[in-house]
Amino acid sequence: MDGLLFALLSVLTTALLRVTLKHCVVASESAWPTLILYHIGAALVLLPILGIPDLSQLSMVQISLLLATGALFSLAAFLDILAMKQIDASAGEIFHTLTFIVSLAAGFLMFHEECSALKFLGALIIVVGIVYEARRAIVNASHGFMCKLGSAALIATAMIITKHLTASTPSEIIILSGFILPGIVYAVLGWRDIKDIPSTIRKSNGLILSVPLLNASSYAFGINALAIGEMSTTYIVFQMTISVVFALEVLMNGWNKEIYLHRAVSAGLCLFGALIAIFN
Repeated sequence: MDGLLFALLSVLTTALLRVTLKHCVVASESAWPTLILYHIGAALVLLPILGIPDLSQLSMVQISLLLATGALFSLAAFLDILAMKQIDASAGEIFHTLTFIVSLAAGFLMFHEECSALKFLGALIIVVGIVYEARRAIVNASHGFMCKLGSAALIATAMIITKHLTASTPSEIIILSGFILPGIVYAVLGWRDIKDIPSTIRKSNGLILSVPLLNASSYAFGINALAIGEMSTTYIVFQMTISVVFALEVLMNGWNKEIYLHRAVSAGLCLFGALIAIFN
């Protein structure tokens, strides 16, 4: 039950993060200040809580895997920011759920998790929901959707490595490395734009300052969910995020049948499939 609670908390904070980040990205001119705040800010939020990690206990294999996940998350977040400049948060989140297919397969094949009839049915319904919306977007494939697909593939790979690390590596080290390593990469690559951070904060009316807190909470809840529960079940629960993001967008923007009708069907199927698996 604790794993389920952490997964649900991750769903809520991730949905709030996606909607908030979409607003901030649209308002900013450059992606680098947002990326730096997104990761280094989250690390600064977590350091007082988790403390400075003791890296001396890690083997070279663990360090290599942490560096690999940091590189994967860095590129994934960059592609994610590019995608957000061109597509709605809920549309992008539907493509993000493609990480679910990879993670589900990894749970069954790599981590030997149980595949019950209800879990399989729930997963199948979610796949139908993803394909229902994805088929429309693929026909009119855009740069934004391609970036989102690339981001989803990289995140799925990183989370498989992360699940492997949770068996031998303290959660606080995994959590902090997921922010510190990408943050350093972005600060180095985008150093010319660091001076634009104050203007980025002003253009978002200060809303971007909530992004590091939401980002840290979302990732920390997700890592704890993976550490305690099964990868396949946890990722099924994560698919509820699209439904929460969709609901928030409708509340903020109002109902638009032309934009949201098909997306509502897809979000509803993802939610229904996740609920079936939860009550497995």
